[in-house]
Amino acid sequence: MNRRYCREKVLKTLFLIMVIMQGCTDKSPEQQSPGLFSGDGFFIGNEGNFRSGNGSLSFYSYDSIHVYNNLFSVVNGRPAGDVLNYIAIHGDHLFMVVNNSGKVEVTDAGTLESEASVTGLLSPRNIAFISDTKAYISSLYSDSVTIFNPEGFIIEGYINIGRTSEYITVKGNRAWISNWSMGNTITVIDTENDLVDGVIVVASEPGRIVEDSDGMLWVLCSGGYMNTEYPALYRIDPALMSVDVELRFENILSSPSELMINKTGDRLFFLNGDIFSMGTEDIRLPDDPIIESCDRNFYRLGYDAHRDIIYATDAVDYMQKGHVYGYNQAGDEVISFEAGIIPGSFAFTGNGDNMIE
Repeated sequence: MNRRYCREKVLKTLFLIMVIMQGCTDKSPEQQSPGLFSGDGFFIGNEGNFRSGNGSLSFYSYDSIHVYNNLFSVVNGRPAGDVLNYIAIHGDHLFMVVNNSGKVEVTDAGTLESEASVTGLLSPRNIAFISDTKAYISSLYSDSVTIFNPEGFIIEGYINIGRTSEYITVKGNRAWISNWSMGNTITVIDTENDLVDGVIVVASEPGRIVEDSDGMLWVLCSGGYMNTEYPALYRIDPALMSVDVELRFENILSSPSELMINKTGDRLFFLNGDIFSMGTEDIRLPDDPIIESCDRNFYRLGYDAHRDIIYATDAVDYMQKGHVYGYNQAGDEVISFEAGIIPGSFAFTGNGDNMIE
């Protein structure tokens, strides 16, 4: 695809965007309707600038077709913190993992009023829920995973895995944890006993792990920050706890990231500058993107399973406010709006089936 194609694509969908986005402006939380945040829409965690303490929370409402920015600060009278790395909804609560502040902020998911601020964490990255009373929190700098009680909002222990941790995917009674920072392994934890159950070697910097419709796990490895190794996509057999398929990228300078899977579990999406897609039965990586960035700086992905919409955030220059773009499966842009600085993770509500990314 080329820039001319991008322009034609934008013009083709301009009318559709104008219809959908009519009246879609940045609105203050004071203008919200009762129960808005428990309605149909999604939260965006805006990371903010490192050491600036300007991480923020946005919400896009499908019902009102409006985006509400800077929510946590307005509702609670204080900033969210330094680098809002990850957000997730569990039960009636919204959990905000604030990386450089070393904390997890917990709010009521409907009102966003603060319920707890869990501190004392070492560079937390992501959170995954094992049950209503147990969750795991990963860490960029610690060699342990934190055991957290999401009901009582307290830290209950640690699991020493001997390496740092990033994304966590729970399948059955095991948690699969990518050892992303300077790592090349997936650590498997027995969630009933909170013990390491195995380690799987992959390529450098494994990221998000997703499960397909056949129960197989997929992980995308960037190849390392300095491109020291070829990136690769792996399929893992969870029963055997071993690699089943390895698909290596031909260009060592590629930096793929943000692996997602569709609602039927048979199609993968990932970023590599542009957005690419492939079937879980494909035997090779795709050559052409399904959505070209068109000079946008795509940073993170989200997926609304209810509407089958792929979301991409645009970090622009990592200093000014970023943007969020939504695309249908034909690659047409159907939603766009301005969010906060470095928009990152998504948490869907209402009819969005709580697809949390």
